[in-house]
Amino acid sequence: MELRDDALYCPPLPLLWGFRGGPDTPGRRVHAMYASQMWRAHGPLGKLGLLLRFASWPVIVPLVAVYFTAINGRAIKKRSGRGVLAQFFDQISLAARHGILPPWYYMFELHRAENRKVAPEYLHRYETKANLYRITKAYVEGKDGSELNDKLLFARICERADLPTAEIIAHVRAGGYETLQGEPVSRETLELPEADLFAKPSMGKGGRGTAIAHYIGKGRYEYSDGGTMTARELLDSLAARSNEQPLLIQKRLFNHPEMLDLCANALCCVRIMTCRNENGGFEVTNAVLRMAQKMESTVDGLHRGGIAARVDVETGALGYGTDLGFKPGVGWVDRSPRNGAQIAGRVLPEWPATRDLVLRAHATFPYKAWVGWDVAITPDGPVIVEGNGAPCVDILQRVDCEPLGQKRFGELLAYHCERAIADYDRVRAGQAPELLESKKA
Repeated sequence: MELRDDALYCPPLPLLWGFRGGPDTPGRRVHAMYASQMWRAHGPLGKLGLLLRFASWPVIVPLVAVYFTAINGRAIKKRSGRGVLAQFFDQISLAARHGILPPWYYMFELHRAENRKVAPEYLHRYETKANLYRITKAYVEGKDGSELNDKLLFARICERADLPTAEIIAHVRAGGYETLQGEPVSRETLELPEADLFAKPSMGKGGRGTAIAHYIGKGRYEYSDGGTMTARELLDSLAARSNEQPLLIQKRLFNHPEMLDLCANALCCVRIMTCRNENGGFEVTNAVLRMAQKMESTVDGLHRGGIAARVDVETGALGYGTDLGFKPGVGWVDRSPRNGAQIAGRVLPEWPATRDLVLRAHATFPYKAWVGWDVAITPDGPVIVEGNGAPCVDILQRVDCEPLGQKRFGELLAYHCERAIADYDRVRAGQAPELLESKKA
């Protein structure tokens, strides 16, 4: 199994001692597995490359720390009382001891003493996203995850399982149209509804390449770029775009009336993490509500100027709103910076139904160890927008202001990784891996 070792996401010092000793906590177990697998996955030249990075890190980390301290230092000193120089040296220490790079020092609020005490329990993108997730995909899940990555295939599976998703008007690729089930349909016979539409790449991520077409009456639509088109002109435009990447045309979803003041014009999604537990059942472990702040935004991502708030998985109550934390920016707010709408303490509508939906959805993909579901709470109830089989851990730890390594997700991540590595070791030794119950399903 080849693991990625991007120079930015491969802190060298923790690789030396990350798998040696320390308290037996989920977070430390994850770090130990990552460190040991990174060394084992490389041959002699690869190991030499890892060692050579020691020469660059004493230069790289201080320079990055200087940059982020210059951006954040004074504002964070006012908020927390932690001095600017102290912040700088914190970043050096945490990078060397725990592999926490300077940007994440600010994202995880490690200028707070209580957060620094649990710094070893924070999980990192370079460990999970492209590395340990890949091992579990191969040796626990046994599938490549295309059912989640391919939005067209995902929509077909959800339809068969009677899971509510956005209505697919057409799939457009290489200039041609087809139905959800893959049957060709001509431009002349394809009828667009007199309603707002949403177009997105069928294999895209992060909201890139999305567009909204507002229905303005009399068979005309206003496209995201501000131009107006007839239905036929819109179809021609989307057909031309599909030569670069296939597109899905959907009926646009709208936010529940009780949530309209939380978002700008974009759909407001809840990212809900579900995990397969030790008994083969499924649990909701974390949830976060994303809220667009720019009226021109077509998606609600934090990387596009939005904010997010923790959702209590039992009650649906919101925590404080926040941004990514890489810059002073929003910080922590109990009300929306855009319009003053109350965030903290507010309870999301339809929360029990939303929880039930994602648990039912995970049971439709039972081989997955974990899924990050994006769910829209609409006037007609919760609707699944998509599922992410390699969910990011950064935003969850940001909104919780505590590490996942000491929470339920960390326990289940460690559990599945240990089982995956055990099977990985059997394969390396020429033995057959155990047939896990998830694979039988």
